[in-house]
Amino acid sequence: MRNNNAFTLLEVLFAMGILSLLLFISIPLNLTTLEKQQIEQFFKTFESDVLYIQNSSITTDEIIYLRFLDDRYILRKANGNSMATRNYPKGLKIDSRTKPDIVFHETGTIINPRTIKVTTNNGTYHIVFPLGKGRCYIVKI
Repeated sequence: MRNNNAFTLLEVLFAMGILSLLLFISIPLNLTTLEKQQIEQFFKTFESDVLYIQNSSITTDEIIYLRFLDDRYILRKANGNSMATRNYPKGLKIDSRTKPDIVFHETGTIINPRTIKVTTNNGTYHIVFPLGKGRCYIVKI
């Protein structure tokens, strides 16, 4: 007797083709989500670093710099000692016209307030350092 409860080879190949197509479509979506999360985590870390150097400048009575380079930024004291170095995520670029050092005075206020333009694969952001405040905020354009 013949058993009719099994799948034919054609049905299995058709189902595998649909499954592979769905997997092929979902991989780029996951990579885009991963890049967005890396950018979001970078900005959170950046805001924490700004708060850290503001508090450090107040407690140590020293001038502290945040220097932007092409692939990273560096937190350092006026005497040249480096406090931390953070690399940029892939695809993040800071506008060279808006990236001079961010300097915090001994009182914790920023010396030269400005807006820094940051471009990523997912959009453009402005990091705003307002006058008279030590903190920054980030706006997606």
